[in-house]
Amino acid sequence: MKLITTLSFSIVLIISAQAQEYKLSLSEAIETGLKNKIVLKNQQLTVNLAENEEAKTRAKNLPQVTATFDARVNTQLQTQVISPEAAGGSATADPIRAQFGTKYFNVLSLNANQNIFNPNVRYDKKINSARTELEKLNLEKNETDAILSISEAYWDAAFKKVKWETSQLNYQVTHDKFLRGQTQFNNGTKLKIDHDKEKLDERTALQSHRNDSSQYQLALRFLANELNLPLTATLELTELTEKADFSVAESSAANRVEVRTERQQLSIYELNKEKQRSLYLPTVSLFANYTVQQFNNNFDPTDGKYWTPYNYLGVRVEIPVFDGLLKQKNKRDFEYRIEQSNNNLAQLNQQINYETQSAQWEYKNAESNYALASENYTIAKEILKADLVRLEAGTILRVEAKNSEYAMITAQTNYLNGLYQYMLARLRLQKALGVVSRK
Repeated sequence: MKLITTLSFSIVLIISAQAQEYKLSLSEAIETGLKNKIVLKNQQLTVNLAENEEAKTRAKNLPQVTATFDARVNTQLQTQVISPEAAGGSATADPIRAQFGTKYFNVLSLNANQNIFNPNVRYDKKINSARTELEKLNLEKNETDAILSISEAYWDAAFKKVKWETSQLNYQVTHDKFLRGQTQFNNGTKLKIDHDKEKLDERTALQSHRNDSSQYQLALRFLANELNLPLTATLELTELTEKADFSVAESSAANRVEVRTERQQLSIYELNKEKQRSLYLPTVSLFANYTVQQFNNNFDPTDGKYWTPYNYLGVRVEIPVFDGLLKQKNKRDFEYRIEQSNNNLAQLNQQINYETQSAQWEYKNAESNYALASENYTIAKEILKADLVRLEAGTILRVEAKNSEYAMITAQTNYLNGLYQYMLARLRLQKALGVVSRK
C-alpha cells in the first residue's frame, strides 16, 4: 500500500509544494475565471469608455458657459482719420487726425450658449447609447466563451481525475493478485507462466496508472491557465463527472448573443443613416453675453468708476446649404453596411439552426451511449464477480475469468468515455441554444 501511495501522489506533491491551494466546484471555477480573465477586464473597461462617451454627448445639451478677462496696454493708440467736413470745415482742408482711447483697457465677460435643436447631438446620443449596449453584448459574448472554455477544461480535468482514480484501483487489484501469486509461486502451487502473466498484468496496470496521473496533472495545469491562476497552484476539484438532469429546450436563434450583437450593430448603422438625413435640418441655439469694460490711463482694475457694462441676447440659426454631397455619400455608405449586416444575420441564423440540430442529435446520441455503457458496465462487473467465485470453486478455467476481467475493464473505459462525451454534448447543446449557465 505504501508503494501505491507513493506512485499516486508523487507528481502532486512535487507540483503542490509551497503552492496556493484552491478547492473548486464547477460554479466556483467559473466565477474565479470570470474574475481573473484579462480579456474580460479589458472588455469591461471598453463598456466603461462607451458609457463615458455617452455621458459626454449628453453634456453637449447643457449650457456652455465661459468667462474671460482681457487686460490690454495700448502702447500706441490707433489714429483715426476724420473728414474735415464732418467737423464743419472746408472740404479742401487737411483731414483731421485723432486718437481715441486710454492707455489701459480691461474687459471681463461671460458668454453662454445653449443648444435648442441640434440634430447632430440628438442622433449622437442615440448612437452612443446603442454602442454602449453593443459593448455590453460583446462583454456577454466574451463571458459566454469563457464559461464554455472553463467548463470544458473543468470537465476534462474531472474526467481524468476519475480515470486516474479508476486506474489506481485497477492497479491495486492487479498488485494484490500479483502478491498472492508470488506467495503461491514460492510455495510451488502456481506455475511460473501463470505468475508471469499476473506480473505482466500488474506492470501494465502500473503503466496505465502513471499515464493517467500525468494526464490528470496536465489537465489541472490547463484548467489553472484558463482560470488565470499561477501554474504552481494546487487545484482540488470538488465536483466530479456525473450525469445530471437536463431538459432540451426548443431551438431559438434569438437567444444567441451573436445574433443579438449583429442586430445591435444593424441598429447603429440605421441610426447613422437617419443621422445623415437629419443633418439637412437647421441647428438652433441661444447665446448670451455680459461684459464689463474699463478704460483708464492708469492700471487700476479696482477703480469702479471707470467700469461700464454692456450685454446682449441672441438666437443663432445655422442652415446647411451645400457640402459637396458629403451627407449623401455618407448615407450611401451606411446603406451598404446595413445590407452587409442583414446578410450576416441570414448567415448566422442558418449556421445556428444547423449547429442546434447537430448539437441536439449529438446530445441524444451521447445520452443513449452513456446509458448503454453504464448498463454494460454494471453487467460486466456482475459477470466478473460471478466468474471469480466460479474460478475459486474450480468450475471454470482461468482464461475464462481473465476474459471476463478484460470485458469489465473495456466496459469500464467505455462507461467513463460515455460519461465524458455526454457532459461535453450537454455543454455544446447549451451553447447552441444560447442558454449557457454559470453552474
